[in-house]
Amino acid sequence: MHRRDLLRALLASAAWPSGVCAGDSLEALIGAAGPVARRVIASPRAWQPQVLWTPCVRENGEWRAQATRRSGLRPRRWFAAASWVKLPLAGLLLEALGRRGLDPSGGLRLEVDGSSACAPLPSAQPGGWPLDGLFQAMLVVSDNRAYNALFELLGSDAIHQRLADIGFPGIRMATRLGCPQSRSAGKLGARLRDARGAVVWESPAQRHEAFQRFPHGPALAGRAWAEGGRVIPGAHDFSDSNFVPLTDVHQMTLEFGAGIGRRFGLSPAHRRWLADVLSLVPRLAGGLDAEQRTLPDDHSKWLLPLDRSGHFPSRLRIHSKNAQSYGWIGDSAFVADDVAGRACAITAVLFVDRDGVLNDGVYDYAGTGRPFLREVGAALVAG
Repeated sequence: MHRRDLLRALLASAAWPSGVCAGDSLEALIGAAGPVARRVIASPRAWQPQVLWTPCVRENGEWRAQATRRSGLRPRRWFAAASWVKLPLAGLLLEALGRRGLDPSGGLRLEVDGSSACAPLPSAQPGGWPLDGLFQAMLVVSDNRAYNALFELLGSDAIHQRLADIGFPGIRMATRLGCPQSRSAGKLGARLRDARGAVVWESPAQRHEAFQRFPHGPALAGRAWAEGGRVIPGAHDFSDSNFVPLTDVHQMTLEFGAGIGRRFGLSPAHRRWLADVLSLVPRLAGGLDAEQRTLPDDHSKWLLPLDRSGHFPSRLRIHSKNAQSYGWIGDSAFVADDVAGRACAITAVLFVDRDGVLNDGVYDYAGTGRPFLREVGAALVAG
């Protein structure tokens, strides 16, 4: 069966084909995925594609990872982690809630002392923001304001100490999303209240936080930088920007989607809750506002195409988090067919800036980025 016919059959019947091209290299599978994937894989220096793929099998009621295949992986090269920083924050916050015996869906509300915030926060609500709604906004529709609010419950110092303790020393996520300054102005005060209004977690303000830098030296990218209506020649230094190694993104996707390689100290209930949130599409996320629930099913899930009804194949669960910033675009997903007992984790990112001028908003997300991810995701799910 030709690959295009295989992918068509996947979407039409939601069946999971068995073992096609199992002996092929990952580069061969990507190259056969479609015309955009062939174009990208043929020019790796221009597009900088990086892909990880881990097939999984069901054994004794649990998912087991098989060997991970890698293509183009450059672990010491900086790329824009963008919204992938939301994955470790979700895991760390659920750990902290578990230590306090708190349920993320138990009517908790968050308040943040935002008068000195350097980054935008959600619109004020009487009594604070519903915690479960913030989690859903952050993970289902990738809302940056929700991330910024949740970040202040922990703060940069606690985040980086805990990440190092559990085996993620290379992650850098001190910069709040949308903050114009690289050095933190300090952690804001934050608190959680229960349904009766009692404070159940007080997180005090902190005037200074340790400066976090890219761990592998200067992080230079682009040939110029656009700012204030002018173009500044020379590569831009992203050394003080957020960064998550692609292997860490992939590991968290395996853990949060399938429970494989557990590093975060999550209770079984919190682990199930997080997996459920990562599988939601906007129309099924009750914690979102009315406008967010009108977003399409693939608003933040980019590794598979929708069927003719505008939905993903009904047999598949897709636990995922995407990322897009400064010309880098990526997605990481654990895709499972529980009926067939087959699954895989896919993490992919590429660079789609064509003129070398970063921060100008001119990136080929629609023409190359999204099509590449769809072609590769569908091919690897089928493979």
